[in-house]
Amino acid sequence: MGARNYLQTGETLSEDTVQLCLEADAILKGPIGLPEVRNDVGTEIGIDIELALRSKLNLYANISPVSLLKGVRSVLNGIEPGVVD
Repeated sequence: MGARNYLQTGETLSEDTVQLCLEADAILKGPIGLPEVRNDVGTEIGIDIELALRSKLNLYANISPVSLLKGVRSVLNGIEPGVVD
C-alpha cells in the first residue's frame, strides 16, 4: 500500500493487503504518502489509506511519539525541551 502503489494501480488499499494485515501478528507501518499524490479534495493520499486501514482493523488511535530536542528550533514556541515527551 502507499502512494506509489496508488499511482501504479489506482487503488488506495487493496482487500488483499487488508487481509494480510488481519492475519499478521503485528504490523509496522511507515510513511505511505507522497506530497505530490493527492485525492479529489486535495489532501495527501496517505491520509486516506491510513484512515481506511485503521477503520478496517478497528483501531481508533494513531499514537506517534514526540520529544523536543535541546538546540533544535521547534514550531512549539515557548515550550522547553523535556516538557514534551
